[in-house]
Amino acid sequence: MKKLSLLTLIMCLSFLGWAGMAQAATINLDDTNRCGAGNAINGMTTAGVTGNAGGATDCWGTYNGNLNSNDDIDLGSPYYAMTMNFTELAKCDISGSSCVNSGTNIGLALTGQGGSSGTWSFNAGALTGDFMVVLKAANSPGFGVWLFTGTDNQSNSGNWTVQWTVGGGPNPKAPGLSHLSILSKTTGTTGTTGTTGTTGTTGTTGTTGAVPEPGTIILFGSGLAGLGLWRLKNKKK
Repeated sequence: MKKLSLLTLIMCLSFLGWAGMAQAATINLDDTNRCGAGNAINGMTTAGVTGNAGGATDCWGTYNGNLNSNDDIDLGSPYYAMTMNFTELAKCDISGSSCVNSGTNIGLALTGQGGSSGTWSFNAGALTGDFMVVLKAANSPGFGVWLFTGTDNQSNSGNWTVQWTVGGGPNPKAPGLSHLSILSKTTGTTGTTGTTGTTGTTGTTGTTGAVPEPGTIILFGSGLAGLGLWRLKNKKK
């Protein structure tokens, strides 16, 4: 019974660790594939997503695959001298000619469903602060990211265009939009670079209990497995 209980505990801890690692990923945006640094690929420009208060500040892309709803985006470009974290706030999945919303209800709406261009909007005042727009179309390339910061983050509507093409050959074409996501900033800047090279700091708003990382859980489970094997070996002796 004790052997079974120990084995069950080890299996549960290992499963939780691997499940936690699969649930969410972090995409780091630096100057690689950044439009403003001239490193974007596959035709990506800030004109891919426009806004009614100045347009996109910058963009990154393209990237293969998909950005999942629980993935994080960390912005750490030296150009901005700041670090910001963004997570999905609202999402519109294209289903035929309809927009199927998920996440927070901010009145997210699209036109051009099923095509490679259209308009986007959400309720005025529904979002304050910096945000990102993510266009997902095809898989390779898969998606691009547009940042709205500074005065540009006052936008709540604009146009969207899938700027990359698929298919190759003499007649490549832009794929139809799969979904559009709005990501909101979940953490503020960690500091801004001054003229003397010093870095500002932010105040502390509170602390939360530490949550074990998935890798820590896996290591703990492996340790228990080793301990169990060692005890069984000694009993046989």
